[in-house]
Order: sequence, then structure tokens, then C-alpha cells
Amino acid sequence: MAIGDQRSADAVGLPHFILVGAPKCGTTSLHAMLALHPDVFLPEYEIFFFDVDDVMTHPDFFVHRDGLSFHDYDAQFDEYLAWYRSMFAGAQPGQLIGEDTTTYLSSPDAPTRIASLLPDAKLIAILRDPVDRTYSQYLHNIRAGRHSVSFERTLRTNPGSLMAYGFYAEQLERYRGFLNANQMLVLFFEDLAADPTRELRRVCDFLGLEDLPPIDAEAQHSNAARPPLHLGSRLLVNQWLGHRFSFPRPRPNLPNYQGPEAPDAQARSLRWYERALMSLDERMPRRRPAPMSPQIREHLQKVFAKRNAGLAELLGCDVSARWPYMA
Repeated sequence: MAIGDQRSADAVGLPHFILVGAPKCGTTSLHAMLALHPDVFLPEYEIFFFDVDDVMTHPDFFVHRDGLSFHDYDAQFDEYLAWYRSMFAGAQPGQLIGEDTTTYLSSPDAPTRIASLLPDAKLIAILRDPVDRTYSQYLHNIRAGRHSVSFERTLRTNPGSLMAYGFYAEQLERYRGFLNANQMLVLFFEDLAADPTRELRRVCDFLGLEDLPPIDAEAQHSNAARPPLHLGSRLLVNQWLGHRFSFPRPRPNLPNYQGPEAPDAQARSLRWYERALMSLDERMPRRRPAPMSPQIREHLQKVFAKRNAGLAELLGCDVSARWPYMA
């Protein structure tokens, strides 16, 4: 059955497929590759529709430099749905509509909300060695101004900010209905990095699309991690200036959102030194991150092996072939 054959009238103009995450696992790269397909329409940025009212995941939607906002998906559903539908107004007839939001996989609310609104949608998740993903998240959060202490100390004082996205077993359990209906494709970052053409072909087959020609390297590595130029210096900057030197994420004009709007108005709202730092960061060559200590890596492997018990059975594949410590 082709995507959308059984879609209700309410689903017209809404996504046929959703890239649900996880963060720092290659979702942005897959988005960039799929966006090149002539039969696909994808908004440029993440939308956060199905978890827009999750204050723990999106505190900047509620409390921010320019004011206060409040969001309630259920109470304001009609307003939010009209806004969500407007995100796909540029789709051409015959195109498959998609979106990607990397926080949907870990969201406690997104699975049931997606199933309720878009029961025929196809979902794609990308998983990465959760230990490596955690460290990549740390480096990302430093650039976003969210951490001001070392990786080890962050794990001691605020482990959830880094590790929670890597508890794949409990997250995918909430999507079991989509998995059992063969409406969810789970990829691995390691496979996507090793052979992006092969993995993109799998995605196209899953979505019922013609294959794309080979993809250039830039699209294959979109949003790659950028370690700080000097870790210690950036931690001090974050400690003293916090979000004044953060790199704000672009966001759509959410209903009732009172802060900077994405993307151009938000860029204009930045102070001159914030714009200068962003410009400098984009022009500097990529650097390899400092290696994680063996002791921390071993500790995280034990944590994630325990928290992801049952993942192989849930996915029906040998996870330990990619992450040996999960044997």
C-alpha cells in the first residue's frame, strides 16, 4: 500500500512521514539528502509540533529573553493544527510531505499524538551508539551555552541533560504500535555514515520513492558536531555569560510564542558579538573532539547496556554487531 492511500480528509496537507530522531544521530543529514528528492517536501527546520508543550524538553519555548509564553497542545489543538498545516503549504501536488523533529523519539506524548492524528504515517528513527551520542550532545550543548563544566562533572550533576536521549529501548517501546505495523524504519548512524547511498535507498524503498542519484558529501554530513575551539575557554564563557554566547536554534513562529522568531528575525535580534561569534565559528575548520576517558566510556557503556536491555528483541536485529558492549 502506498503512503496515504487510506488517509482521512483531516490528514490532507499533513506529513506522510516523520523523522522522529534521535538527536546527534544523523537525522539532519538524512533530512538534507531526502530534501533533494523531487518527490519530497520537507520544511527546512524542525517543527516540534507533537511535543510543543513539553516544558522540560523545550524550556526556551516558555521562558526566554523576550518574554513568557505558554503552550497547551490539547487545549489549543485547533490553533496548533492550523499552524502545523501551514508549515507544509509549499508542497506541490504529488509530493510526499515529511517533517523531522529529533525530540519526538524520546517524547512521552508524541507517539500517541502522532497515532491519533496521523495513524497511517510512516516513521523513521536513527539510533547511534548511545555513549558516542552522549558525548556529541555534550559538545553540542556547550556551543548552545547550556553547559559550563566538564563532561564528567555534567554527568555527575545533570546526567539527564545528556543521557536521556540514549534510552532507546523505553522510547521505542512507546512506538511499538508503529513497529508492529511495519510503519517504522529504524536505522543506525554507523550504517548511515559507512554507506549513505545504501541507507538512503532503504529509506526510499520504505517510503515508496524512486532512488536518488549519489549524494554529495556536504549533504551526507549536515549538522556535524563542531567542538569548541578551546574547550576550557568556552566553558568559562558559558559560566560567566551563559546564553549571551549561545547559538539559538531556529524555530517556527509558534502560536502564542513571544520570543525571537525564526530564522531571519531571530538572527536580527542577536547582539553584534553573538553574530560575530557565530560567523567566526562557521568559518573555522572542523576539529576532532578530545577523546572521552576510558573510565567514563566504560561507565556509560554499563549504564546504557542496562537501560537498553531488550532493544535487540524489540528491533529484531543484533544490536551488539554495532555496539559490542550491548551483547
